[in-house]
Amino acid sequence: MKDRTTTQFQIHLSYYFSAFTLVTHQFLIMAVTEIAHLSLLNTSLKDSQLRQKLKQAQQSMQAYTGRTFYLMRRPLSNSVVYIIGEWDSVDHHKEWLVTDENQRLLQLLKDDVEVDWMIHIDAPHEALPLPKSLGHVHGGDESAVIYSFDKHAVVEGEKHKYEEFLNSRKESYEGSAGKVDGATVGSGWVIEKANSGRDTFFVLAAWKSLDTHKAWHDGIVYSEHSAAVDDSGFLLLLSDRIEEFVV
Repeated sequence: MKDRTTTQFQIHLSYYFSAFTLVTHQFLIMAVTEIAHLSLLNTSLKDSQLRQKLKQAQQSMQAYTGRTFYLMRRPLSNSVVYIIGEWDSVDHHKEWLVTDENQRLLQLLKDDVEVDWMIHIDAPHEALPLPKSLGHVHGGDESAVIYSFDKHAVVEGEKHKYEEFLNSRKESYEGSAGKVDGATVGSGWVIEKANSGRDTFFVLAAWKSLDTHKAWHDGIVYSEHSAAVDDSGFLLLLSDRIEEFVV
């Protein structure tokens, strides 16, 4: 019979590239994180009216949940927006989707945005390298931090090997990643199953600059990282997508 520590380890591996304590299962069930990818239709983030509409949506979701929602964009693109939200549960999010307020927002944005994909991960914002509040996004050192997203599909039955691989890579990030409220990397298992039926692991890392991330990406450390993924049979679905906050 597996002991409790082992069970908790298998449920979720958080801060796996840093020296933080693993988050317990009891903590994780308090909230889930939503990551949504939105493409802009015939508009861009340079449009002040669109930015105001997005802010309305952000404020409405925060009022409904009592939690913080972030908007992200790509540094060199004004045509894609990411929503990083937090919900009590996936069901809580589904309840919001059918509310009158959400329907109003969908009507408001129907000609401006299209949701390309949306996932939930089994980690709250507190386990991710996000500012503790929107106030920290503006004007502080954290406002200069950029982010990378990674999604990894894990071969069925190989989750434990993947977790071992992640632990072995933690030094690769130390010294390169930025720090947001004391955290550099956060992660969690995607709650929705991939089309292949595989479990998917999501990684959100904070970096000091584009140059810092590029140096890591192009260096020996990254080559070892890539080889380890391939040799272990893990498929890298989405790698090295650099993000930063919109507002």
